[in-house]
Amino acid sequence: MDPKIHAVRELAREFHAVFVPLDGILNAISIKTGPQYLTGDDGVHPTIAGHGVIAKSWLEAAGADGRLI
Repeated sequence: MDPKIHAVRELAREFHAVFVPLDGILNAISIKTGPQYLTGDDGVHPTIAGHGVIAKSWLEAAGADGRLI
């Protein structure tokens, strides 16, 4: 997975895109909670909690002020 992560980081730099380092964010949370909290039984698809972490991380990276539109 690391080569793909590095490729996406490089593309974000090249195209001046917002990059959300979800690999690190999700790994840090899963260390505390266990991976099933974020991805359920299949280890891939996000649970409601996982989707919440992804959404919150993206909003923070995009500079959202926390209000819903």
